[in-house]
Amino acid sequence: FRQLDKIAPDLNQMMVEDIQQRSDKLFQQCVSSLEKTLQLWKTADSLASETARKPILDQREKLVSDVVQTVEHMSRTLASVQGITSRSDGDARLQRLRGELDQSLEVAKKVEQRVDSLLTGARVQNSQQINKT
Repeated sequence: FRQLDKIAPDLNQMMVEDIQQRSDKLFQQCVSSLEKTLQLWKTADSLASETARKPILDQREKLVSDVVQTVEHMSRTLASVQGITSRSDGDARLQRLRGELDQSLEVAKKVEQRVDSLLTGARVQNSQQINKT
C-alpha cells in the first residue's frame, strides 16, 4: 500500500494517502490481534481444567481466523487498487475501497475488545482458582 502513489500516480492523492493510512492501521490491528492470541494461549495453558481452557482456545482460533480473513481482504483491496488505471473510474473505486477498509477496521476493533474482555475474565477466573487452592 505504501507504493500506491508510484503504482497509480494519476489517482486522487488524498484518497490514496487515506487508503494507505487506513490499511496501515488495519495491519497494526492484525499485529495486535496476533499478539493477543499468544496471551490467550498462555492464559489457557495456565489453567488446570480442560473445561476452562476450551472457550479461551476456541476464541483464540476465531481470532486467528479473523486475522487471516482481514489479510486476505487487504490483499484483494490492494489488487483492486492496482487495477485502477483511470482517474474518473479510480475515484469511485477508491471511495468504495475506503468504505471497505473502514468496515474492516470496525470489525477488528470489536474483535480486539472481545478478546480484551475474554483475557480479563480468564485472569479473574485463574486468580479465583489459585485462591481456592
